Amino acid sequence: MTAESLALSRSHIDRGMAALAEGQPNSALPHFEAALEIANAEFARDPSDVDWARTRASAYEGMGAAAMQLELWPYAQAHFESALAIYEDLAGSFPDDAGIKADLSNVHALVADEAQQEGFLGEAYHHFEIALGLEQGLAAQGSALHQLRSTQLLKKLGVLAFFGGNLDAAKAHFEASVAIEERLLAQSRAFLHERAQSTLWLGHLAFERGDQAAAGALYEAASLQLDALRDDAEEGASVLQDLSICRERMGSLSADAGDREAAARHYRASLSIVEAQRQENPTDESLKVKYEAIAERLNQVLG
Repeated sequence: MTAESLALSRSHIDRGMAALAEGQPNSALPHFEAALEIANAEFARDPSDVDWARTRASAYEGMGAAAMQLELWPYAQAHFESALAIYEDLAGSFPDDAGIKADLSNVHALVADEAQQEGFLGEAYHHFEIALGLEQGLAAQGSALHQLRSTQLLKKLGVLAFFGGNLDAAKAHFEASVAIEERLLAQSRAFLHERAQSTLWLGHLAFERGDQAAAGALYEAASLQLDALRDDAEEGASVLQDLSICRERMGSLSADAGDREAAARHYRASLSIVEAQRQENPTDESLKVKYEAIAERLNQVLG
């Protein structure tokens, strides 16, 4: 192994990941392929070299992520499975290596995301559970990062259980997520959006069960949490999307309760957010459909 070759291969991976972050999977793929070509050649010379094994896995992982952005699901699955096989082999050889466990967890989560996209919800649930187990083991060592990852995976499991009709399991996952987020919030306000998303999902759960009073209280709490984050430069778009959903649901609850004034206020708040999103994304047809649907509800309560 040469330090130069390893540095070059990892440089290609870094450049590929940067391209993915900018939504340019076609630009990312050649970098991951170049990294894999170098890593395969070096690994063939010394199959015991852990650095090259991890570099190969990282390249496969990146190729899978690029394929997901391109919606090439079979290619994404194949690349993720190649990465998973390498990380599982490494985890067997180095069971106490926290970095390898973290990498293995990440790939299990990616396999789950890909399976969910294809509609294989049972498979997705299985891989999310494995990823969660790994993250919880790492979080037990006091890592805020892995506690955060645990909350994110709990929400993913909760969402799958929710849409699968297992509301008790969904509630358990969301409440477990809240418990971790409360501990994290005691350390930093940076975890408030995660907490708000859990509150929002608990609101959806109460709404699904027909408990409108509980749903209203949870949506109100989520709205206050999200309002506090509106000016967050990094999470602004995601916060506004969640806030729009929250205010729309509050409008529906108010309309059902016969409070037309409150319903109109909430619908208008949701509409103003969607309209701002439409101005930033004028070609997004889903935003147009959403705007028209909320506007129709507003017109109904206004008579």
